[in-house]
Amino acid sequence: MKTLPLPAISGTSRRAVLMTAAAAAVFSGHGAQAQSPVSTHVELKAAAKNCVDVGDVCLKHCIRLTTAGDKSLLDCLRTTRAMLVVTTAMAGFAEQDAKHLKALAKVCLDVCTDCEAECRKHESHHVECKNCVQACVAMIVQVKKLLAA
Repeated sequence: MKTLPLPAISGTSRRAVLMTAAAAAVFSGHGAQAQSPVSTHVELKAAAKNCVDVGDVCLKHCIRLTTAGDKSLLDCLRTTRAMLVVTTAMAGFAEQDAKHLKALAKVCLDVCTDCEAECRKHESHHVECKNCVQACVAMIVQVKKLLAA
């Protein structure tokens, strides 16, 4: 099969033109590998990302108060920090439908239950803790659905 010569485009090499065309095809969805499988775990990912967002606010609130001398939120700070680590990992595992998603979910269930229980102690005084409780409850619901499937 004979290839036709490409005209030079302001000093651009044929290879660069072909690479640009290939990249454009991939990013526009026309490349063979550009199409990803239908996303799974949509609700789980949303709950995990919400936990991360809300938990980050709660963690910063706890840090601010403990730095100012209020040591009553130290346990809340610890459990929230652990929750952030595991829910961040859950979001990533759910995104790729990772092989060990359910194994991580078991840990996530325990960690989010701990965080919910600790934040519940402070929810009447701190809206950040109340929001964290709600986010953890939503995450726990999604994790239980995953584990039951």
